[in-house]
Amino acid sequence: MSISYSFFIVDKGCKSEIILNFAAGDFLHLSGIHYLAGNMYRDKKRFFEDALRGRILYSDLWKTAQKSNMPVPYDIESRISLLTDLENFLELPLEKLKIQRHANARSKIKADYMFYQYRSFEPLEISYAFTIKRNPGETYCCNSLFTSPDNSYISRKSCIIEKRERHGPRL
Repeated sequence: MSISYSFFIVDKGCKSEIILNFAAGDFLHLSGIHYLAGNMYRDKKRFFEDALRGRILYSDLWKTAQKSNMPVPYDIESRISLLTDLENFLELPLEKLKIQRHANARSKIKADYMFYQYRSFEPLEISYAFTIKRNPGETYCCNSLFTSPDNSYISRKSCIIEKRERHGPRL
C-alpha cells in the first residue's frame, strides 16, 4: 500500500509541486523501532498494520529498550503516536520550509524540506516531518517524523502551501 500527497507550494512568487510518498515499508524506520535490538517487528508491513490498528504495546517497547540499554523510548512513543495520526497531521494546516542540510548543528537529519505543525502551546509541542528526494524525479519520502518541544529547527519564514491533494486509500 502506498499513499502520496501533492503539495502545491508558493515561495517568493514561484509555484512548485512536491509529491510526498509514503510506502508501508517506510514506517518501521520512521518510528525509530529499528534502533531497538531484539524488537518483535522485523516484518515492515506487520508493523505498519499494527500501528494503524493501535496494537503496539508501549510496555513491550519499554522492555525492548531496556534490553538494548537505550534511554526511555519517549521519542519512539511520540513517533508512533504521530504515525497513527499521520492523516490528520498532513491534512490540517501545515507550514513548510525548505531547509538547508545541516542547518541545525545539533541535528543529524539530512532533509530537503521540512513540514511542521504546532500541536499545542501549553506545553509547546511541534510535529515535524523531514523529507528527502526518493528518486531523481520530484517524488519525496519522509525520512524523519517526530513531535518535540524544540523549535530550533524553525529558522526562517515559511512558504505557503497553496493546495494539497491526497492520492491513495485512507489510512
